[in-house]
Amino acid sequence: LQTYAAGLPEVVELVYNHAIQPGDHFLMKPGYENFQAVAQGEILATDRNGDVRSPMDGRILMPLYQPKGSDGFFLVREKKS
Repeated sequence: LQTYAAGLPEVVELVYNHAIQPGDHFLMKPGYENFQAVAQGEILATDRNGDVRSPMDGRILMPLYQPKGSDGFFLVREKKS
């Protein structure tokens, strides 16, 4: 766990939730890992409307039961004290 957490912020705050609905055909691009840094405009997924881009810089967090819920992904940022 310490090896995995090395270099990650100690505390993060949720800044974006990409909600999905049945019929959206939401599909994450392969290769993303939780807490991976992403850039504004980066293509993270596709849906029935085409590319889904990150609306901001941050770190991606993907829900465990993504295919069964209404959350596609979350973006978090380091929480400043």
